[in-house]
Amino acid sequence: MPKKESKAPRTKHKVEVDAAIGQTKRLNPLEVKLDPQNPRLSREHDKESSPEELLEIMIERFKVEEVAWSIVATGYIPFDPLIGWEHEGVTTILEGNRRIAAAKLLLDPTLAPVKYRKRWAELSAKLSVEKRKALELLDVTVYTDRSAADIKSYMGFRHVTGPLPWPPLEKAGFIAQLVEQDGWTYKQIAERLGSYPTLVERHYVCLSDRASG
Repeated sequence: MPKKESKAPRTKHKVEVDAAIGQTKRLNPLEVKLDPQNPRLSREHDKESSPEELLEIMIERFKVEEVAWSIVATGYIPFDPLIGWEHEGVTTILEGNRRIAAAKLLLDPTLAPVKYRKRWAELSAKLSVEKRKALELLDVTVYTDRSAADIKSYMGFRHVTGPLPWPPLEKAGFIAQLVEQDGWTYKQIAERLGSYPTLVERHYVCLSDRASG
């Protein structure tokens, strides 16, 4: 039996996005893409979704309307960075898809699926002129390599071991990306996320067992 681990080691400091590598740009939410490879899209067919289908998924499964109500009430508040990947002149949002989805739908409710369009038109109408103008250009830290270690470390810190944890299946999916696509070892993942290699391995093995079962 492996020795029981009482608690994860503390990270020395919060992982920050390196601005020297990522370039901050002011972008219109309507001109950026949602990420079909978002780890939160744990169902395999989600990965092939069109932009329209991604918005529908965000509305139905990720409480985007709550984010929109917050923007309507207090305006867009950039507490946490939006992170994007620029490829062939197009920026895809890697971190902050819920916020971008809400912004898109508030700025242009016709993007919503027909069955939700009236609701989003009503929400959009509640957005003041000042808040709408502020929402039209948002700061996004843009990278040219979507596999940059700083991006993966930041997302992992926030959503696997940090303050805004994803559900277990989504955590496991993110770890699987790091192992299978980026070639990280359990030890490397644990060091960057402030966890233990054995715990990282358990997440990965559980996902593998689920896929094979």
